[in-house]
Amino acid sequence: MPGGGMKRKETLEQAARRECYEEAGVEMRKLELFGIFFNYSEWKSDHIALFLSEDFTMTDKKDSEIAEKKFFPLDDLPESLGGGHRRRLQEYQAGIKQIQHGVW
Repeated sequence: MPGGGMKRKETLEQAARRECYEEAGVEMRKLELFGIFFNYSEWKSDHIALFLSEDFTMTDKKDSEIAEKKFFPLDDLPESLGGGHRRRLQEYQAGIKQIQHGVW
């Protein structure tokens, strides 16, 4: 899941689109807010806005920040996937939307 910070005067949606393109060379079209989460690990307080999109284009951007991109079936995710990412994918698969807020 691409991620990153917001720039000054940038909306959440603008930041999501920019980060997806910068990190993975993905151009997002329709986006839907899945939820707002809080990450209190490592003594920091991150707020995470997670968007979903089933309408995107993979470009051939050569200088993306992610060295390797792969798609996985939801029932065969890599062992190395982090706990927060795994929980969000399980919620998505179960049809649980987290618009209110949750803990990452």
